[in-house]
Amino acid sequence: MPSIGLTATEAFGQYADVYDLLYEEKDYDSECDFLEQVFHRWGRRIQRVLDLGCGTGGHALPLAKRGYNVVGIDRSPAMLAIARQKVDVSDHGDRLLLLHGDACHFNAQSRFDAVISMFAVMSYQVSDDALDGMLNSVRRSLVPGGLFVADFWFGPAVLNQCPQARTKVLEGNLRTVRHCVPNWNLAERTVRVCYQVQQFAETSLTNEIQECHALRYFFLPELQQRLSRAGLQTVHACSFPSLHLPPSYDSWNVAIVAQARDEETPS
Repeated sequence: MPSIGLTATEAFGQYADVYDLLYEEKDYDSECDFLEQVFHRWGRRIQRVLDLGCGTGGHALPLAKRGYNVVGIDRSPAMLAIARQKVDVSDHGDRLLLLHGDACHFNAQSRFDAVISMFAVMSYQVSDDALDGMLNSVRRSLVPGGLFVADFWFGPAVLNQCPQARTKVLEGNLRTVRHCVPNWNLAERTVRVCYQVQQFAETSLTNEIQECHALRYFFLPELQQRLSRAGLQTVHACSFPSLHLPPSYDSWNVAIVAQARDEETPS
């Protein structure tokens, strides 16, 4: 029997091993359709895309398949290792480069037409310094007029719906059970979600993972102000992934689109 870890580990360490399984229903292709709608409406001939927090390549690979040149950045070596395995067996590896790095401190060697940061990566920036660092990294990475597209936890919906404990069960060769328990900090506007993932072969426990992920929810005025300070002008916000549906109390995930102003980039 594999060893069973009983202590919560760093986010997206051991959890990476079951990440794609747990989110197998996520429709990355339709989310890339959404991104292309944004590119066509507000972009200036988008060709080069930077994916900040690319994870296991869920958006980066389909975008490369669609003809974009993509650089993916992630701070989790375990997530990147899985993404690289996918690239090795794809026919589009020549258009996709994966790098280890932190979205808050990334300095691109060249500029991009668009920067994306999907699946609430921005909400993982729980401190103001981390958020500002990420937005400054985005602006440095963009050509003037380039686009930034990100989704995040939307404050009004979080307050309306309230974080709830949940259990997810997946049947397969192994029975996978994930429990998630949120710890809500109203003062800091964060939610610490602790995951316990157990896998069973018939009735025998074969693997157990425990990780805690801290996320922050945002309200549009504050986020727009911080984007503006970084040299990014908000052009659109919507319920993700519906481009024409405005944010609401039911929109746990909201997408924001911002454009790099034609001015000197932040240091």
